[in-house]
Amino acid sequence: MRLKRLLILLLSLTLLAAACGGDDDDSASSTDKSTTTAADSGPDLGSLSATLNGSGSSFQNNLELAAIDAFTSDASGVTINYNSVGSGQGKTDLANQVTDFAGSDSLVKDPDKAAFKGGEFLYFPIAGGPVTVSYNLKGVDNLQLSAGTLAGIMQGVFESDRQTSCSLP
Repeated sequence: MRLKRLLILLLSLTLLAAACGGDDDDSASSTDKSTTTAADSGPDLGSLSATLNGSGSSFQNNLELAAIDAFTSDASGVTINYNSVGSGQGKTDLANQVTDFAGSDSLVKDPDKAAFKGGEFLYFPIAGGPVTVSYNLKGVDNLQLSAGTLAGIMQGVFESDRQTSCSLP
């Protein structure tokens, strides 16, 4: 149920962002038909109508498809397409306004943000992938790394003044 509510929130925000985008077609018009009832704490998803296109991460493809199925089962007037082409291509598609949203395993680098034609964008973390840290040190059977050390390894950041710790048995 929590996942469904999160997905409703994320997709509603995506619909809102898509609706706020520019449209050169003056014949298009939209009306906000969403309502809230006492029995339901969320919008009337059945009244939504839109098509959203996304692309990106193949890692989170199954989660994206499950989220789309869950959302569109209540919002039958909404069509959401997701093309699993990889995070880099997803970010490129979003930057060039080819898609309405992108799935990515990484953040957009600060220098690349200016290239996004649609302006600013929002991040909504929806998936986390397990990562293992493997090692091969003779005589070490139980290496324990601190959270700070692991974070530094994952970020590729090692500064001489950064405090890191590990313990060997």
